[in-house]
Amino acid sequence: MSVLCHSSDAELCARLASLPSLRDAELEVRDDLAGTLEAVRRDHHRLVLVDAADADADGLSLCRKIRATTGKDQCVIVLLAAGDDPALHRLALQAGADEVVDRRADDRQLDARLAPARRRAERLLTAAAVLDATVAIQRAMDRMQLGVTITDLDGRILYINDADARMHGYAPEELLGESVRLYSPRNSWSPLGPDEARTIKSWRRESVNVRKDGSRFPVQLLSDVVLDGDGVPVAVVTVCEDITERKRFELELGSARDQLDARVKERTTELLETNIRLQHEILERRKVERQLLYEALHDSLTDLPNRALFFDRLSRVIAGSARHPEHLFAVLYLDLDQYKVVTESLGHDAGDRLLVQVAHRLRASIRPEDTIGCAGGDEFMVLVEDLKDASDVTRVARRIQEALAVPMEIAGHTVFVTASIGIALSSTHYERPEDMIRDAQIAMFRAQAGSGGDHVIFDREMHEIAVSRLRLEMELRQALDRREFNVHYQPIVALESGQIEGFEALARWSAAGGPVPPYEFIPLAEEIGTIFDLEQQILHCVCRDIRRWRERFGDSSPYVSVNLSGKELANAGFADHVRDILAQYGVEPSWIRFEVTESSIVENAEVAAGVLARLRALGVRVYIDDFGTGYSSLSSLHSYPIDTLKIDQSFISGDHGPAHNWEIVRVIIGLAKALGLEVIAEGIETSEQLSVIRDLGCAYGQGYLFSRPVPSEEAARFLESSRFEVA
Repeated sequence: MSVLCHSSDAELCARLASLPSLRDAELEVRDDLAGTLEAVRRDHHRLVLVDAADADADGLSLCRKIRATTGKDQCVIVLLAAGDDPALHRLALQAGADEVVDRRADDRQLDARLAPARRRAERLLTAAAVLDATVAIQRAMDRMQLGVTITDLDGRILYINDADARMHGYAPEELLGESVRLYSPRNSWSPLGPDEARTIKSWRRESVNVRKDGSRFPVQLLSDVVLDGDGVPVAVVTVCEDITERKRFELELGSARDQLDARVKERTTELLETNIRLQHEILERRKVERQLLYEALHDSLTDLPNRALFFDRLSRVIAGSARHPEHLFAVLYLDLDQYKVVTESLGHDAGDRLLVQVAHRLRASIRPEDTIGCAGGDEFMVLVEDLKDASDVTRVARRIQEALAVPMEIAGHTVFVTASIGIALSSTHYERPEDMIRDAQIAMFRAQAGSGGDHVIFDREMHEIAVSRLRLEMELRQALDRREFNVHYQPIVALESGQIEGFEALARWSAAGGPVPPYEFIPLAEEIGTIFDLEQQILHCVCRDIRRWRERFGDSSPYVSVNLSGKELANAGFADHVRDILAQYGVEPSWIRFEVTESSIVENAEVAAGVLARLRALGVRVYIDDFGTGYSSLSSLHSYPIDTLKIDQSFISGDHGPAHNWEIVRVIIGLAKALGLEVIAEGIETSEQLSVIRDLGCAYGQGYLFSRPVPSEEAARFLESSRFEVA
């Protein structure tokens, strides 16, 4: 609460502020008449202290002006006089003051006199707040959308808001003092008795009210009994809401609910029927899902577990072995040695029948608790558990091989097959199934490397060999990317004159760890499919060297022969690649020879013949390399577009008896001449060999007697003299 004090006495003001009755009040001090009156008008102070010593006519004039400004019962005015004169007290009350207090009294007495004034001012403040709230409530009720009526216990209207009067078709002033019986249908209203008012206090109901024009409408009424300070009922406040729209909505909702109930019953019947169909479909779908899952985990041809299911079972066994290290088990990896021959000779359908029969025999060869899986193609895996020692698994391998050794009837033909089997034992302590299968497969490759139809148990040396091979494969791919391959040349010499007729181009790889022999990287390049890139690089190198030699030595420059793999002969577009490369370097096709082996032609005779024919059409000559070591048909030799036979060095410097070897060489030379082909002897290392070869009628040769394969710079130095001593 704020208190206004009119005084210029700072000491007095400080005393007043420290009094308990005023300590928590906001004390505003004014010492001029105009300022004090303005503060009274503006801030509506409920307690005003006037210092008689600081005002005219003992402060009486200021009290009159303050009272005139505020009106009666708006604030409490206390005159602080210098003494307790009864006459001044009477004049002060007449001037509008409510109390006269001796300002000279001590603090305790002064506080005792001011405390009642403070309490009275607080009551005025509270009353003002109540009045403001009452006015605000009335204004709010006047603005309410709901009707509000206040009646006495006999039903006479004491107050009604605009909404209630408008709801019933009246103006508010028409209803004040009237009975609420106006709202009710005839003979349907009765006043609220005192006993009912004390008992009921508050009630809610729905009813029907009557408008001024006689029309009726549904309403919801909420009534509260108003009690006076003694708890005696004195009035009733009723809130009235027009629920016409709600009733209409309820009717519509009831109708909609009935329709919905009917639709729900109909839909429920449909859903029950649908549910029955769905249950049937779910059962069918589960059956299909089980079938799909089975098919996803089994090979469609043999009905054996596929690789994924085999991996899962092996993973479980490996995990169990971690808890039971003494549990010994093994994986067998099988590959059918004759499968390719069967499919190529009898067709893929016969190959499928063979796989089905093999699967049946594998099942019959192992225990029910062991697992057979298809690894893909003609490869199978077997998981054998609960072994006592390694001899148990070797007996299983022999039993499988014996079962497969029995001839099979396939498409009207008797077929014999064997299997190469690799074995990996759990004693190696595997943690991942793929590692165990990998090692079994490595052992299988070792078994295949022999005569086939054997079984081999994996050891660490095999793994090291496989890792070494993998490392070599990676290095080979990187070497191709970095173009680390180069060409060495071995002269091809006319045996009568010693003239250099040509060079054989030989690939060389100088790896970071030292040179890698061709017999290691060339078969590997063929196996992993990079032989085409390798031979392309070699052909580019050869064409560059030929171009340099032609510019330096002119037409006396010899031809160069380049070795081709079977992969190139199987590539129908190879001749086009050759044409493009020769054109890139300006090399004439007649300056190039290509050497192919007998076996590379026979592997894919029809395609190879076409590729060779297109090379011949370009003007490139073709040699048969290592002749006599393959299995070509002599009767069909003339049908291939070839120009020259190269006798394999094994017949020149081999381990067979000299007479035996030279007789074979004589036959080859005679055959070549009969077919109109030239002959080149490889591997001439001694003068004696040169002499015999020349006497047998061979016109050309190459070997260490003349030169080892040398880099292009050294080969160019040979061309400076252009011949070797052959006397």
